[in-house]
Amino acid sequence: MLHVNKRETTSNRFSNLFKQLEQSDTYHIDAAKLEISEQIYLAMEQQGVTNAELARRLGKSRAYITKVLQGNVNFTIESLVKIARALGHKFDFQFAPENQKGGAARQARRRFGAWDSRMERSADNDRIDEDLSARICRRT
Repeated sequence: MLHVNKRETTSNRFSNLFKQLEQSDTYHIDAAKLEISEQIYLAMEQQGVTNAELARRLGKSRAYITKVLQGNVNFTIESLVKIARALGHKFDFQFAPENQKGGAARQARRRFGAWDSRMERSADNDRIDEDLSARICRRT
């Protein structure tokens, strides 16, 4: 019975940490980068364009394309327009109301939600929770 309470506590702490993270600019910036990276990947996949081919079209290295697809790049409007054009697309940007959740935010919640379920089954809940707290605090 005590073990169940421990899981609920861990789950509640994780949920509270995630809610705090969702309020940060860092979360929304990373979510936007993830959304953009996913759109680039899907456009490449639809056209059968490899990392090497996109790099050639852009005059960049394959390492740069890898960073783009991982969301590890500070995109500029210029870079987004060039990437879109290299893939036969146009760059289309829009603002959305704050209360409307974007695709990347939904995906992150789904991924973290699935991860949270697996975490609850772990015997090391407290250690994992402390680890996660430290990582989230470092990012904000």
